Amino acid sequence: DALEDLAKYTVRAPVSGIVTGLDLHVGESAASGSALAVVVTEQFTAQLTLNEVDVVKVEVGDRATMSFDALEDLSMTGKVVQMDIIGTVSQGVVSYNVLVAFDTEDERVLSGMSANIVVITDVQQNTLLVSSGAVKSSGDTYYVEVLEGVEEAGGSQGVTSDTPPKQVIVEIGLSNDTQTEIISGLEAGDLVVTRTIAGTTSSSSTSTAPSLLNTGGSGSRSGFTGTPPF
Repeated sequence: DALEDLAKYTVRAPVSGIVTGLDLHVGESAASGSALAVVVTEQFTAQLTLNEVDVVKVEVGDRATMSFDALEDLSMTGKVVQMDIIGTVSQGVVSYNVLVAFDTEDERVLSGMSANIVVITDVQQNTLLVSSGAVKSSGDTYYVEVLEGVEEAGGSQGVTSDTPPKQVIVEIGLSNDTQTEIISGLEAGDLVVTRTIAGTTSSSSTSTAPSLLNTGGSGSRSGFTGTPPF
């Protein structure tokens, strides 16, 4: 019975190619995570490592974009073709290897080059975005600080306002490391506070920011820096 069951199992590579080396042979014992063979693929692939929090968001078939440190003018697309089901533990952190296959080939891309890979797990069109650093939370509620009475942003230097910002409750959607989707609560053109810079003054004054969350604090401030949503 064991031999019949064994005959039903086949080791398959996630991509097509040519086997150039075998590390294990029939009858030998395989350890968890050990390599069985080396395969030269017919198309280029790139490997990235994700932690256990991020890997659960990725699926085989997800699209990806790739850029290269050595080739600044080159951007390529691909898709996820394989994900490890057994993680590797290092210093208490579990990580999983993910294999991305290129859609096209470029002779300038060489084996061993470093690639910056972005895996697209979800897409939303025509969305309102703000810097993720502008979104704050209190319990299950998310809010941003909005500047009113300021006609235009001051570019990278921000703006100065004598009026404290107002906290506005927002509903958020998708987010990444830099931007967060705002479903409701803001409109395009609203100025949101991404960071504040306390100015120097010869006299101190105390102002209290109005709060929808009853969390307004007091302190000496002379200006607020804000940038509009994208």
